This record gives sequence, structure tokens and C-alpha cells, in this order.
Amino acid sequence: MQDIAQVATEVAAKGMTTSTLLWIIGGMMAVITTLGEVIKTQYQKRTNPLNGTLGRLDTTLSNMNITLSKVAMRSDDQNSVLVGQTEKLVMLSATLAQVAASGERQANALVGLPMTIDSSITGAATRIIAHSESCSAAILEALDSQ
Repeated sequence: MQDIAQVATEVAAKGMTTSTLLWIIGGMMAVITTLGEVIKTQYQKRTNPLNGTLGRLDTTLSNMNITLSKVAMRSDDQNSVLVGQTEKLVMLSATLAQVAASGERQANALVGLPMTIDSSITGAATRIIAHSESCSAAILEALDSQ
């Protein structure tokens, strides 16, 4: 008993934090509420034996409603996940369509590449030959004039 009195004296001397006080009050309220429900249930059982059964049935139905609510929330969560996945699939298919179109353009460019290279080389060769002929003509003309 003296230990309890000593602890109480120390707590009173130091003071109690607000959070500790609130936890103690909350715990006491929970205990009082639970005891009140137990006493009420016991009283109802004595006055009418069916009330206890009906109370348990009501509790069971309440638990079932909570379970059904959880199932409904989970199905709503799954629906939102499915909506998100559908949006991602639509975006992916649009991206794949763009890649396919880009691939087709690249394939067409690669198919036309040999003809482009051939005409480019032919044009370069023609210019080189023309330049060489003009240079040769200029050299020959310079030699003839001397």
C-alpha cells in the first residue's frame, strides 16, 4: 500500500501529461461502456430469455453487414484498379499503333534507299566527270596556247 501511495505522490508531484490523462480516461470509458453493456445484456436475459438470443442474432447480422460492406469496398477498389488497367491498355495500344506506323515509314524509306543511293552516286559521278572534263579541257587549252 505504501508503494502505491508513494507512486501516487510522485505522479502528483511531477504532474501528469495530457496524453497520459487522456489514455487513462479513454480506458476507463471503454471499461465502463463494456460493463454497462454486459449488465444490460444480463438484465435482458433474466427478464426475457429471447432477448439474449435476439441480441446475438443482431450482433451476427451486424457483423455480416460489416463483412458485406468490406466486400463492396474491395469490389469498388478492384473496379477502380480495372479502370486504371484499361486506361493503361488503351494507351499501350495507341503507342503500339504509332510504333507500327513509324516502322512502316522506316520500312518504306529503307526500300527506297537503294534507288536514292544509286541516283545520288550517279549524280556525284556525273559532276566529277564534268569537272574532270572541264579541267582537262582547260589544261589542254593552256598547253595549246603555249
